[in-house]
Amino acid sequence: MDRTGLSLACEEKPEAFPVVEELIRNGELVCDTPITIAAEVERVQDLIRATGTAKTSIRLLCSRCLNKFQASMSAEFSFVFSREAPKRDDKADKSEKELSTDEIGLVYYQGEHVDLRESIQEQLVMALPQRPLCRGSCKGLCPQCGKDMNQGDCGCRQPVLDDRMAALKHLKIVSEDE
Repeated sequence: MDRTGLSLACEEKPEAFPVVEELIRNGELVCDTPITIAAEVERVQDLIRATGTAKTSIRLLCSRCLNKFQASMSAEFSFVFSREAPKRDDKADKSEKELSTDEIGLVYYQGEHVDLRESIQEQLVMALPQRPLCRGSCKGLCPQCGKDMNQGDCGCRQPVLDDRMAALKHLKIVSEDE
């Protein structure tokens, strides 16, 4: 099998990735450090395989208390690049399902150079938490006065439950396993 490869290590400004730049511009994300990329790239016959990691330090808004907090972000990636789609075998058994190129994970490129930027950007965005939390025990904001409950009790009275729903307070659902 014909294999040739190389190791890559570089730092990119977050603005080099358009979607990350948009998140920064919208105030959803702050990158404190450049994005550090380490990758192994090898050619295997007509395919190019790239594996590695992209890391940076970020600041996000907690989804419960709305305070900024710092976190590290790391995205591992593994891509296979190809210049053309694999040939379909028309003689294949019709009962077998043929995988599409998306299902087998091929990324297409044209020309003499492979640009990893788009694929790495996708992995960075997917590594962002959907609901960022400053810590697992974050108490959030008081629903009545808006005070950060992590800084202590606000003194607001807790809402009284509707008496018609009081019976459900003690309801216990028993599963078939019990």
